[in-house]
Amino acid sequence: MPDPPRPPYVYECNIMMKYLSQTRGFKKIGLIYADNSYGHIFRDKIKENSSRFGFTAVPLQAVKGRIPSSLVSQVEELKKHGAQALIMALYVEQAQLALNAKKELNWDDVLLISTGPLTDEEFLKVPGELGEGVIGLAFFHDPTTSELPGVVEWRTMLKRYYPGEKPNRYSLYGYLYAKLFVEGVKRAGQHLTREDFIDAMEGIKNWENGTIPPISFSASDHHAQKQALIVELKNRRFVPITDWIKVD
Repeated sequence: MPDPPRPPYVYECNIMMKYLSQTRGFKKIGLIYADNSYGHIFRDKIKENSSRFGFTAVPLQAVKGRIPSSLVSQVEELKKHGAQALIMALYVEQAQLALNAKKELNWDDVLLISTGPLTDEEFLKVPGELGEGVIGLAFFHDPTTSELPGVVEWRTMLKRYYPGEKPNRYSLYGYLYAKLFVEGVKRAGQHLTREDFIDAMEGIKNWENGTIPPISFSASDHHAQKQALIVELKNRRFVPITDWIKVD
């Protein structure tokens, strides 16, 4: 499979484990996960990382159905085993049920962590502001408020061509990588071939884009983005609580 432009989930898991255990000092980390190939990535990495980063993985809880009726029993099990931080490798509806279960169980002293596409303001809008305080890994600054030049340019283009469309992280994601594609086409020259395009892309070094840190490629490295931000949901927006962190 081709490399994704952003860091893959296994790297995301590594950086979050390291942050939780070494920066925040959590000794017991739990996981509630969708019981499929997506959730299994996080299940397997938390088991692998526990000894590496010096924390205990409390009994991991699988979610069988796409939209179960309740997740109280799974969340209660994690609470019983003293999880200090709880990673949610879940789909949107599942995560919302997990937030409701946390509230029902009065579990106020646990830090919840979103993963993958779940780290989006729209997905954690749960009645009662239950998503407040959730942290996650983001690959962009806030698309609605960032004054980075690339983000401002994108908002201008969005307003011009799609008036009324709300800014969101996925639209920004698409815009940035469309620009990167165009950059490769320009460098490949007038008579474009697949080989020329690949050579041009692999020759990109420290391409400034005004949105994320400079992008570089090589013949052996096709990852466009190697950095991410730890963010926290505050007043319904994900706010950075770290600078760019390199994912390795």
